[in-house]
Amino acid sequence: MDMTWKRPAGRVWARVRAWMALALVAGVAACGGGGGSDSPSATVSVSAAEVDLGERYEDLQNPEPKSVTVTVTGHGVAAVGVAYDDAYPVEGWVGAQLSGTGSPYTLTVGLAAEAPVGEHTAHLVAGAVDDKGNVLDLTPLTVRYKVLARLRADVSSLDFEGVNGAPPPAGAALGLHAQGLAWTAVTSDPWIRLSAYEGTGDDSLTVTVDDEGLASGPHSGHITLTSADGQTVTVDVAFTLTSTALTVSTTRLDFGGANGRDASAHSLQLSLGTQGNAYDWELASLPAWLTASQRSGQVSSIAEEVTFTPDMSVAPGVHDGTLRFVAHVNGDTIEQQVTVQLRVDSRRLHVSEDGVAFTSTPSWSRLTRTVTVNDNFGMATNWTATSDQAWLAVTSGGVAGGSLTLTANPASLAGDTLSIATVTIQSSDPQVAKAYVRVGLWKGATTPAATVSKTGVSYIRIANDPVRPYVYAHAGGATIDVYHAYTAAKIATITGVGNTLRDMAVGSDGRHLYVVDEGFRRIAVVNLDTRTKTRVIATSGPTEGGYTLVVTRVTGVEVLLGGDGTAYRATDGAPVSLYTGLRYHMTASRDGSHLYYINWGMSPASAGGYTADYTAAGSGALLTQRIDGPSMDVGSDGNDIAVSPDGRTLYTTSSTSNSGSPYVFKTFDAQTLSAIGHLPPVTIWPTSIETGSDGRVAGGVSGTYEDYDICLYSKTGGLLRKYKIAGYAKTLSGQNLVFSGDALMLAATTTDPKLVFIPIGP
Repeated sequence: MDMTWKRPAGRVWARVRAWMALALVAGVAACGGGGGSDSPSATVSVSAAEVDLGERYEDLQNPEPKSVTVTVTGHGVAAVGVAYDDAYPVEGWVGAQLSGTGSPYTLTVGLAAEAPVGEHTAHLVAGAVDDKGNVLDLTPLTVRYKVLARLRADVSSLDFEGVNGAPPPAGAALGLHAQGLAWTAVTSDPWIRLSAYEGTGDDSLTVTVDDEGLASGPHSGHITLTSADGQTVTVDVAFTLTSTALTVSTTRLDFGGANGRDASAHSLQLSLGTQGNAYDWELASLPAWLTASQRSGQVSSIAEEVTFTPDMSVAPGVHDGTLRFVAHVNGDTIEQQVTVQLRVDSRRLHVSEDGVAFTSTPSWSRLTRTVTVNDNFGMATNWTATSDQAWLAVTSGGVAGGSLTLTANPASLAGDTLSIATVTIQSSDPQVAKAYVRVGLWKGATTPAATVSKTGVSYIRIANDPVRPYVYAHAGGATIDVYHAYTAAKIATITGVGNTLRDMAVGSDGRHLYVVDEGFRRIAVVNLDTRTKTRVIATSGPTEGGYTLVVTRVTGVEVLLGGDGTAYRATDGAPVSLYTGLRYHMTASRDGSHLYYINWGMSPASAGGYTADYTAAGSGALLTQRIDGPSMDVGSDGNDIAVSPDGRTLYTTSSTSNSGSPYVFKTFDAQTLSAIGHLPPVTIWPTSIETGSDGRVAGGVSGTYEDYDICLYSKTGGLLRKYKIAGYAKTLSGQNLVFSGDALMLAATTTDPKLVFIPIGP
């Protein structure tokens, strides 16, 4: 509104010195007065003494202007105007405009500027002055105006992000403008929290969010602010929750060990990405063969350890299962799974030797042997032993790890007869498999006195029977001849064994003979009780060339070891291991706990060993571990290898250096592979080394022009005697030297060709 006060030039108005914001309205003419009075006189009146502009919110100050009529009567009026009443403070928000060319005038009152919140009263006067500036009359005019506070927030929305279960995100400030207003605040959801829910006037609220009971994902709500005068403001609130992770320290636990006999417990750690906030967890799934140290608890970022212990009394085999951990974090259910597997071996008793040969002749006898009874789980299992023959007495019982003594009494037996007994060792626990020892007793009417040679047959392989006084020999064809070591008589021929026979070995209990059928990927199995081929074992590779074969019983299970690094279970021919990838000549300790190899045809030669174990867990497996010992320096001429019956000493055919002479049979610690020394040197290349059941050692050499082919050593390493069995310019056949099962006879082949039986006695 135009509030400029228009004054006549050069005049001073005493009453309006403070009213400079109000002025005569432009275009308003001076008023003449009626009558001829010399003294000006006027009366000013307004149609309403009070103007109310109403009320408006502070952000909408647009009241409709109001008008009143100003009537001026009298004479001598020079000007009419409106001004602030100097008795009151100046109110700059009011505006006035006087219009008209004569009385009555129209005074329009409105808003000149925004007024602050509150009730306002402006005091104006409408007046008339003479031409000298003297105020002739004043009429007060009161203008009223009320400004209402507007309720408002400084933001329209708030956004929060957090990890479910973790400490909540920092609060956000919500500025509230509510001058003079009483207000209340209400949240749409309980997860929205405010620092205050009511107040008066301006304020700053802190808005926080709480994830209690919420599931992960987006959440939306709002805050409604309401003033006492009914105003409302809504602030949207968004809260995005990310699911936390239940973490396990491993996703797989294996129990039982590789051999299925390890009862060790295993642990894992649970944790949640919720920092210091802990929440309930439970183990929702647990196989029956496991027990847990706890099935429930609370977990946070501080790891919670849970220990699991297997039940090794369950059925042998491989048991698979799943651990399912469930954590409850507010509205989230979080799962984590752990794969578990338990390998359980079958319980077995086994003996250090399961095939024993006894002999009784007029001059020689070997009628007692002590073996060790073991439990493959290493438990102190009680056992009893019984013999099925009256001539064989046995220890009646004991505890696993103890000894079983076998004693034969041939008095009741006829001369020149072979008797076979079976000893059964068993536990009272039916879960523990029995062990058996087969014992052969040869009662000879005479004692062998001289070496006997069978000439004219080029046998390429011979093998001894650990129970019977027999030697098996073949010439590479399809048949196997059976000789009696004490009589040198061929007592049988096993026919139809294969096509091109090669290496062969007898099982440690003397029940079966295994023969490599060259080139046909198979090993023939001969039942030695019936002397018939009963089946073949298919091999994974060709059985040609230098394919060698060793048979041993590992923790009571008979296993065939092929020189190509494969192994097969004897009972059904199932592959059970791939223990090495090279072709070696091999040997095994009598108890089957160690395997040894030597490579031949190389200079320098190398040798080494493995520990062996067998587990029936799953489909069955031969478990081997290379012996971590020093490199075995066997020099050159590494043709053969043997181990003492007590499993302590390893023997190799060797030269003392890679250059050859002198030639020796080197000795090594069979457990550590550390070098011990050597047997007394020989004068020509060593080709064969064998150990007898009594610990004596026989070493064969390539004695073409020497006066000996075989050296016999005591079990302590002393040279006992030498033997010459090959003819002039002929030699002992390599690796074709064997002891009889009772270690009283030697058998060997030569290039003459001939098969020779040597009585060596006790």
